[in-house]
Amino acid sequence: MRATLNPGGLLCIQVINYDSLLTEGARWLPLIARQRDDREYIFLREHRCTGQTAEFTVITLIRAAGQWTQHVARDQHLPLPRDLLCPALEHAGFAPVMLLGSYAGDAFAPDASPSCILLARGE
Repeated sequence: MRATLNPGGLLCIQVINYDSLLTEGARWLPLIARQRDDREYIFLREHRCTGQTAEFTVITLIRAAGQWTQHVARDQHLPLPRDLLCPALEHAGFAPVMLLGSYAGDAFAPDASPSCILLARGE
């Protein structure tokens, strides 16, 4: 990522707040519901830590024309809590600029924020 940025360019990385998930042992992330055009979407997200990796499952419920369908996707993630992410970026030549807990601009709260959004500048 560093090689693709212009000198002084800004990098934005958003990950799930693994600090909270790993500390609290939570499995379910908050429900997300959205409507678009004539469809309704509900996203159920489960996170299971299995040693060095995390299994992330997203169940998507879709209501269209009065009928519900579902889609299940599962993927392996490398949990990146703040204490791993920040030093790795510094080692790669980035200087931390800001740490946020959501796209609304909230300060990062390790025990409560839904996301960990890190802004870093390439040196």
